[in-house]
Amino acid sequence: MPRTDDPASAASGEDARLRFPRAIWIGHARLNAVELLAVIGGLAVFGNLGWDSALWDGRLQLALHLIGGCALVAGIFALLRGASYPRSRLDLPILALLVALGIASILGSNHGLAARAMAASIGFAGLLPLAVVALRRRPVISALVVTMPTLALAASILWQLLSRRIGWFSLGIGGLPPVRVSGESTAFGSVAVPPFILLGLLPLCLLVQPRWLRLVLLAGTVVLIVPLSALSGSRSAWLALGVAGLVYAMPYASRLRRFRLPRPSRAWLVAAAGIVLVLAVTVAFVAPRFTAITSLLYRERLWTDTLTAWSASPITGIGPGTMPYARQAAAAAGMGAIRQPHSHDLALGVLGDAGLLGLAAAVAIIVVFFWVAGPWRSRTVRGRAATSVLAGFLIAGFVEDLTFLPSFDLIVLLLAAIAILDARAVTWTPVRIPRAAPALAALVVGALLVPVLVGDAASVTYRLATEDIYAGRWSSAEGWYRSAIALDPSQPSGPKALAVAADMVGDRDTAIAAARAAVRLNPGDAPSWTNLAVLCAEAGDRECALAASDASVRWSPVTHRELINAALVEEQFGEAPIADDLYRRSLLDNAYTAFV
Repeated sequence: MPRTDDPASAASGEDARLRFPRAIWIGHARLNAVELLAVIGGLAVFGNLGWDSALWDGRLQLALHLIGGCALVAGIFALLRGASYPRSRLDLPILALLVALGIASILGSNHGLAARAMAASIGFAGLLPLAVVALRRRPVISALVVTMPTLALAASILWQLLSRRIGWFSLGIGGLPPVRVSGESTAFGSVAVPPFILLGLLPLCLLVQPRWLRLVLLAGTVVLIVPLSALSGSRSAWLALGVAGLVYAMPYASRLRRFRLPRPSRAWLVAAAGIVLVLAVTVAFVAPRFTAITSLLYRERLWTDTLTAWSASPITGIGPGTMPYARQAAAAAGMGAIRQPHSHDLALGVLGDAGLLGLAAAVAIIVVFFWVAGPWRSRTVRGRAATSVLAGFLIAGFVEDLTFLPSFDLIVLLLAAIAILDARAVTWTPVRIPRAAPALAALVVGALLVPVLVGDAASVTYRLATEDIYAGRWSSAEGWYRSAIALDPSQPSGPKALAVAADMVGDRDTAIAAARAAVRLNPGDAPSWTNLAVLCAEAGDRECALAASDASVRWSPVTHRELINAALVEEQFGEAPIADDLYRRSLLDNAYTAFV
């Protein structure tokens, strides 16, 4: 049985404090070297590496994946040394989902993208038992590692959002500023994300000791979540908050009959008036979001394209990692492909990746989880809070999907670990290790890490090429792009960028070949078709240029420059009526067309 935090056991004298690096003291907690490294890695992940701002830099993603890989290696090593494994009834449905994803990966069309997504899925599945061990062994430190850096980021986000609203009033425009400001984003992602993150922190705060620190963290989380929820204008976040609160309050419903309002006093009336005033201002501020339909129309198109792409393989799905590109290719003509990494719906995301088999396994995970760790099985407030928050995430997941954020996924795993531990749904059993286990473990770790690390190396190389372009070093950038494609030939962004870089240095044959590879890997990307049309037109290849021009129009608008480029290509080859029509359409789509 893993040891728990015990302040009394920490007071073992100066001799224990001198056992460095075998023992490191943090307050009353004595950590071994592995635990200290886990704390440092956790602070790095929740301080930066696991959030949206780090997802666009391959170097930071490489660091994130190395930390995750080291955690899995440490867990496997502990099992080989005889550590007990935390079993639960979730193991079988999770394994079924992984099998469904594996089948979809094998049968999918892009095995490179599927291999990395499959490795990530297996990795996160392996992190659930590690989360159980961490919370059983070091609950306080685990909670602090997650909450402290995340709350610091949330506080900076709140100041960022408030400063823009203060600027509204300083301009003397009058009235309330809009709920959503164009181009606004945060370290967590869009402005809709922070309320979800802070909601997930509440059960973790309940693990913290001593009591005064727990109350400080809870108060800080509540103080941040209220204004950020209003400023986000996210109806899905409000839905998650409402469902979580409702599920948490259900056991107290029977007590409402015995509840009596306190006798009114002056202080009570002043407080009530203040609360009513704040609520009135808040409702007036967020009221426009209740009638906004733009996000609903966006989701309708996104879901329609997702279902169209999924229909190609309804039983097994099209494979993990490939839906963003398949969805673009499935877009209706003239509507413009939506470039979105996820489906804004958890069920549709699983359905597209792993088909009906995967969706059945995912439903089984949810049913088993709430059967063994539902709020009626919780023994403590923190267990019921964790289950309630997960219920809120689940319901909001029908219109939102935050699983692209690694740190959010880790918070969900920690909440699940809290719930099943609190419900006593975990059994600690020793694992019988066969003789071939070390070799098998090394093979499994290698199979997981190789596709991920190779993809990260390609991403880093791609980033170096982009930096060379910013510096005007096109020849060097072309070389880096070639290296990125050699490392990861399944990623469409490499050939797309190489086509431009090669054209800039005069290597037309390479540019055309790269442009063809880009549209083969991502046939629904209008800018890639525009690149191919322009390059073929410069080479005098009429058939290629006109076919690519038609395809760019088919999947436009994206950059709002596809139509005018297609018009120029059509005009070059004597298709004046088609060129005139495209020019007229481009005038309606892009005001800058008038200057061409």
